[in-house]
Amino acid sequence: MRYSRLLILICLLACIVSWAAFIIPSYLEYQEIGRKLIVQKSFLDNQTLYYQKLKEIYDRLSQSPDAVLKVDTMIPNEMDYAALVNFLNIAGQETGVLIQSVSVGTQGKMAGQDRIKENNLFVTIMGTYASFKNFLYKIENSSRLFEIDEINFSSVKAGTDFFNYNLKVRTYSY
Repeated sequence: MRYSRLLILICLLACIVSWAAFIIPSYLEYQEIGRKLIVQKSFLDNQTLYYQKLKEIYDRLSQSPDAVLKVDTMIPNEMDYAALVNFLNIAGQETGVLIQSVSVGTQGKMAGQDRIKENNLFVTIMGTYASFKNFLYKIENSSRLFEIDEINFSSVKAGTDFFNYNLKVRTYSY
């Protein structure tokens, strides 16, 4: 009997040691996998929400194709100087200014953007102040993105309302 109690005690100690050596690390690994699963589930939930928002935006843009065309016109894929000069001429004719010259300046990348290119133009215009103001209003409210960096002007003749305006215009393309 004495050996049987010692044998029971040894078996009990062996069970406790094997439980501590094998089962506890497996349980801790199971808990770690559970935490990773929760993180992955929240990541997938966030991805699902993101794609749902993208689908909503796509649906709204599909309902108004004019908005997409305006964005395409605002920043075109390629710089078309002929179309740009034609637009400036038409805007000048509509507002009563005379486009005397358009020259192409530098082209470079926009600061902080790899894909967007900055294109500079130098435009010389002749007209009255009111017509020049209308011209500026017309190009600034066009669907094309224009930024006017500099305006210089000088009088054509003393005693007339006509001025020469030199503009430095910046526009963008991809």
